[in-house]
Amino acid sequence: MADKKGGSIDWNKTVFRSITTKQFVAMIIAFALGLIILCIGLGGSVIGWLLTAVILYIFPRLTKVRARDIAAFGAVFAVVGIVVGGLSVAPEFIDANSDKTPDDHGAFSNVTYTYTDDGIYTVEFDYDIDGYDGDSIIMYTAHINQILFTYPRADSADAYVIMTIKDGAVAPASSNTMTVTDKTATTGHIVFTLNEKALGTDTLWELDLIVGTSFDADETAGTYTYRESTSDWTFDSSSVSTASLTGYTGADKNGPSFVGCADAMLYVMIMFFLIVGMVWLIRDRVNKTRTKMEKEGRLYPQGYGRCDNCGALILPGEIKCRKCGTYINRPESMKPKKTDFFQCSECGAEVPSDAKVCPKCGAKFDGEEQDIVKSDGSIEKVSERAVCPGCGCELPDGAEVCPKCGRKL
Repeated sequence: MADKKGGSIDWNKTVFRSITTKQFVAMIIAFALGLIILCIGLGGSVIGWLLTAVILYIFPRLTKVRARDIAAFGAVFAVVGIVVGGLSVAPEFIDANSDKTPDDHGAFSNVTYTYTDDGIYTVEFDYDIDGYDGDSIIMYTAHINQILFTYPRADSADAYVIMTIKDGAVAPASSNTMTVTDKTATTGHIVFTLNEKALGTDTLWELDLIVGTSFDADETAGTYTYRESTSDWTFDSSSVSTASLTGYTGADKNGPSFVGCADAMLYVMIMFFLIVGMVWLIRDRVNKTRTKMEKEGRLYPQGYGRCDNCGALILPGEIKCRKCGTYINRPESMKPKKTDFFQCSECGAEVPSDAKVCPKCGAKFDGEEQDIVKSDGSIEKVSERAVCPGCGCELPDGAEVCPKCGRKL
């Protein structure tokens, strides 16, 4: 990518303290994706919270942002997310779903809600229950106390039978009023007023029409027994009308919006910082293990533990790269501390002065002179003792017979 002057962008240029351009772009992308996930209906689900937390961590980490900067980034995201969700996203969701005349859906059409200032609701609608499972038309009311971006959460709910489908009679809730016109076996027009419970005018409500089962039927006897507990009712979710999420004029929208967005962000941050903490603990353990291995001479210090040519991992004592065969040259200060050693004439490996066989290539030492390097850096020319070809024992200088097996040399 070219800048306005025709040159290339320096992605490693520091733009904010220790944050580079590349890291800043990665954080912006993670920020945007996190908000999008929460605002497309996943703000109230564990999957949405976890996915947001993973994205907030992974994108900056891929560009090697430091752990403390990632933690600060997460905290900033939480604050901005609550403000954006509480002031804009959630209130707009409420307004978009607060229609007194919702679209036709399921078993219901031409639905219209009207209400008075004292919280009495009346709903008028046409219904066609053919093909839906249930014996009653039910009005469902849920008190919404939180809006998690675009996900409404209720703290209480009630259901009221408007009518039974079997005989068109008003169900047991005599304080409610209803008129039925043009009723046939499966279709009709209803005007229903919910008198039994006034809905508070200072808060939000979700109102649904749905076909469900509220009676136990004994078709042999031709009787139907009303289920007193609404928790025993069942519903055909495919029949439900479009929900009407509404609060009266002056109802508090920002309260449920801020509370809901803060609640959603709390769960996101719990998961986010769990990820940060777990990764930090794992990295800390790995670093301690590496430091120990470096002190023991089993690993090179970071920056020297890979081949200069191909980048493959190399270990102390290796003379050539196992992958590309390039000679490995490391400062003397990094080589393992040894007493006396010499270099194998076959592979160049460092070999202890008392070794009979090269530990790397397996070459046997036949007594030829080798340069032994002392610990003080001095070099001594020595001749190794001969080895008996019969039993392999070490022979004294000038021996003509093996003192162990008696073999003539």
